[in-house]
Amino acid sequence: MASFRRFVFICLMVAAVTVAAQTAPQRTLLRAGHVLDVRTGKLADNQTLVISGGLIQSQVRQQIYQRDAATDAMESQRRQVVRDTLNYYRSVIAGIAQVESAKASVDSGQKALEATRAGFEVGTQTMTNVLLAIQTLTSSESSYSQARHQFILNKLLLKQTAGTADLKDIEAINNLLQ
Repeated sequence: MASFRRFVFICLMVAAVTVAAQTAPQRTLLRAGHVLDVRTGKLADNQTLVISGGLIQSQVRQQIYQRDAATDAMESQRRQVVRDTLNYYRSVIAGIAQVESAKASVDSGQKALEATRAGFEVGTQTMTNVLLAIQTLTSSESSYSQARHQFILNKLLLKQTAGTADLKDIEAINNLLQ
């Protein structure tokens, strides 16, 4: 008779825990004997669970694994942002040198074209030389334009990655490209 009463008591305890878990989704069972209130992060009350059948322990392990997976995903995303930010920063720094170099190349091409035209007028240069100087200048101007556009794009991507890009940046870029 005592074992039957114990069995009924255990069944009632299991039913009470099941009902409590279904009606209070804001609470999570941590381990046998403790209930954690998720909203406050504190132990709500001490209840001794007579039978858990491994369900609570498996739920705890599952929550721990899910927490660890979320933490790992967040760390991976943080590292990706840091890596992207450094790459775009380096691209901006390298872009400055490329733009300056391309600008110097354009200046040099213009001077070379002027000298070749002057030589053509005097008769020391041929029309082919003038056309080659024009082609070189055009190629230099194209490289300069591409370097400027890539620099502007890298600068905008750096601001986007850093989280500081806004409408004023787009307007400034539009003004630069006109």
